[in-house]
Amino acid sequence: MSLASVPTGGNAGPFDVSVGFVAPTSFGIEVTSDTLSGGGYLLLDPAHHQYAGVANLKLKLGQEINLTALGLLQTELPGNPDAYSLLLLITATFQPLQLGLGFTLNGLGGLLGVNRATNTDFLRGLVRGGQLDRLLFPPNVLDNPAAALALVDAAFPATEGRYVIGLLARLGWGTPASLLRLDVALLVELPAPVRLAILGVLEATLPSKDRDLLKLRADFLGTVDFGAKRVAFDATLSDSHLLAFALSGDLAFRFYQGKNPLFLVSAGGFHPAFQPPAGAGLAGLRRLTLALARGDLRVTLTSYFAVTSNTVQFGARLELYCRIAKGLHVEGYFGFDVLFAFNPFHVQAHVEAGVAIKAGSYELLSLHLSLDVTGPGPWHLWGSASFKIWFVRIHVDVDATIGSGQPEPTLPPADVRTLLVTALNGAASWEVEAPKTALPGGVVLRPVGSTAAPFFLDLRGALVLRQRVLPLGVVLSHYGRSPITPATGRRFDLTALVVGTTPYLFATDKAVETVRDFFAPDQFQQLTDAQKLSVPSFQLLPCGLRLTNLAGLVADLRTTRRVVEYEHQLLDGTSGGATRHKRSLSPAAYQQLARGGALGQEVWAARPSARAPQPVSWAEDTYVLMHAATLEVYDPVGHARFATQVEAEQYRQALVAAAPALAEEVLVVPEYQLALA
Repeated sequence: MSLASVPTGGNAGPFDVSVGFVAPTSFGIEVTSDTLSGGGYLLLDPAHHQYAGVANLKLKLGQEINLTALGLLQTELPGNPDAYSLLLLITATFQPLQLGLGFTLNGLGGLLGVNRATNTDFLRGLVRGGQLDRLLFPPNVLDNPAAALALVDAAFPATEGRYVIGLLARLGWGTPASLLRLDVALLVELPAPVRLAILGVLEATLPSKDRDLLKLRADFLGTVDFGAKRVAFDATLSDSHLLAFALSGDLAFRFYQGKNPLFLVSAGGFHPAFQPPAGAGLAGLRRLTLALARGDLRVTLTSYFAVTSNTVQFGARLELYCRIAKGLHVEGYFGFDVLFAFNPFHVQAHVEAGVAIKAGSYELLSLHLSLDVTGPGPWHLWGSASFKIWFVRIHVDVDATIGSGQPEPTLPPADVRTLLVTALNGAASWEVEAPKTALPGGVVLRPVGSTAAPFFLDLRGALVLRQRVLPLGVVLSHYGRSPITPATGRRFDLTALVVGTTPYLFATDKAVETVRDFFAPDQFQQLTDAQKLSVPSFQLLPCGLRLTNLAGLVADLRTTRRVVEYEHQLLDGTSGGATRHKRSLSPAAYQQLARGGALGQEVWAARPSARAPQPVSWAEDTYVLMHAATLEVYDPVGHARFATQVEAEQYRQALVAAAPALAEEVLVVPEYQLALA
């Protein structure tokens, strides 16, 4: 009902009264009986084309079964009003069923998503927060239906063309009460690229729930992306303790192939100077922590251990707090961080310790020690020691170098030119790239018993040269752990490709494209310790070429070329017979006639459809030079954008060689950082 004031008079004196029907936006139902009890909600949002429902029922049929259901229906998707998405999650828990060896089945569930995808970043956030149980076998969705629906909607967002199928199970071990419980889900996302995910919550209480000397809770998520060739695993300890010590921390595993290859294992994070790769979901890994807080005494031990493709990192820190009198307390600490790099071998270590008696935040008596070590070649040690009593402070610094300063003996020089030429001449570096079409390819015929060619060209595809010995167009300072033979050169570029008698110049021919592959900069350039930790471990650098225009290419004498000619017969009574003349059509006339014939209908004449969707690609980070004082792009020649940090740094070094003053003024940064500055 609505009431409005009308100066000229309405249907109710000076007012206008109207009555209408407002459809409900939600329905609720509660059931109470001997066999079935519980309730549910149905939420309607026609304005946003969304409909949702939750239910929590208790079924008594010999044994008690608890059912939980969540459903989401979206009748329109952004950008496509004809599409829809559906998400169903149903779980059931019941009395344990014996499986043998002490294991029991305590619950089952299923998940179905139509036009839905798995949001691994959101699931990883639930793992880090120790909240994965809100998604797996939620205890009572009726307490907050909106929050439960928002959670599953965020975990499996609407995505046109993707489908998610999942199986959930709750397992236990131990009798009569489960000492170990595992809630686990296996998810499959279809179609190609197929993605798998296994997520769960593991809880263990030993020796019993009444005497939980050891209590562990681990949330975990493992994913396999077959399209991106990536495997990842994350786990978090939360709400755990050993005796009186609380336990917490994060674990991570990454194994990536394809673009941006990566391998690492981490328990508790990384060395403070190590920068984990961006985009791998490794930011903010928490240290493995064992903490005791009892009265006036607090003890905390944190540690970490990590392995990457080129480093081993580990460290720990022990902190102590003890209140000794009113207003007085003792603080102490001991910690160390160690990083080993293998190629080239390098050690970086830091040790610190200290103890202090404080009145509030003021130090009455203290002793602090710190030592850093790097090496070898030579070993460099520096550190400090300080002692304070009341207002008197004594501070001592130490800085020493041990060894001759010469690096360790290196391997014999490498003849990189010979290695590169051998790779270019090898058949393994050459390949024929198939055309991007669903039509079948042509057929190549050869005499029986003849020697097969290394490969046959498909004129609709491309000829690819890809060698993985060294990056092209980059100045090399060493090769692996070996120096480079000076006479062989330090930079190698491909300038032209001659196939048969046809030359292709890289600088001008549009049919020639640069091929890139992943190389580790540490293997061929001298990097500082800071650069080893900050620059990407692998970068896409030039390694070959792709020749796309193969029409008319003849590189084998066994290839046959025929000239199509028409024969004209002229009947002339004076000559006493017919005269024959061979004539060839112009290329334009021949193509016009062939378009409707057999040649025009075969696979070589196929062209991409103008209505085919445009390919989708991910733009990698580009690098630019930045002026340190102005935080603006430094580009004296214009359009100086580089695909990798290595190429940008090489350009910077060339500028510094011409103007040494630029060494401290110009930096290499990812271009996106300038937009954030």
